Amino acid sequence: MHPTNITPKYVSLCMQDFINTKNCINCEHKSACFNTLLQEELQFINENKIQIQFFPGENLCKQGAFATYVMFVTSGMVKLYVEGGGQKQLAVKLLKQGDYIGLSSLWGSKLYQYTAQALKATEVCMIEQADIKSLLERNISFSNELLKAVSADESQLFTKLRTSSLKQTSGKMASTLLYLGQDNFADDSPFQYLNRKDIADFAGISIEGGIKILKEFEAEKLIKISKKSIEIVDKERLAQIERYG
Repeated sequence: MHPTNITPKYVSLCMQDFINTKNCINCEHKSACFNTLLQEELQFINENKIQIQFFPGENLCKQGAFATYVMFVTSGMVKLYVEGGGQKQLAVKLLKQGDYIGLSSLWGSKLYQYTAQALKATEVCMIEQADIKSLLERNISFSNELLKAVSADESQLFTKLRTSSLKQTSGKMASTLLYLGQDNFADDSPFQYLNRKDIADFAGISIEGGIKILKEFEAEKLIKISKKSIEIVDKERLAQIERYG
């Protein structure tokens, strides 16, 4: 492996106040991938990473920009979305602690294929692609765990594509609500960080259509709405709408 000399001096001055220096070896937020690394490999990452905090609304990466880093989310919540013409967006997924940004660029396009935006205060570790590839070549357990993460992303994307292409608007919204209301987010509900346009973007429908369906679901007692908060009341019926809608 080779050192890449990634140090905070390469980060813009305005970011320096938001950089932490947590030690990877003692980090409580390591994913399954990093748990496979030897201590000297963790030390290598520790010496060559950058930790940055992003404020709500800030972009972690921009669709079409060069993807030179892989990012690992250590805290916070991030919205991943694809941009289209006319300021259209399709929100793809939410990222939280333990998720990655930029894995696909390790082998495919050198550009980010999406934009990632912080929904709340978020901290990430940025690691140069060359350093990740070096570990992949040396540590087969690390490679296998990273491949699992890429496979999970691919599966989720196919599910999203199937929902966006084949379902009616009610089915799309039901699928979106079930995704945003899943147990993985139980300790920090995404609804408090999302407006109605965000929810419509996840469903792949217009904001007007999204608001209309939410009102219909509330009238049918499938959900309960209180300002920005949305509570799923009848998960079973929503699942039926997702399946057949």
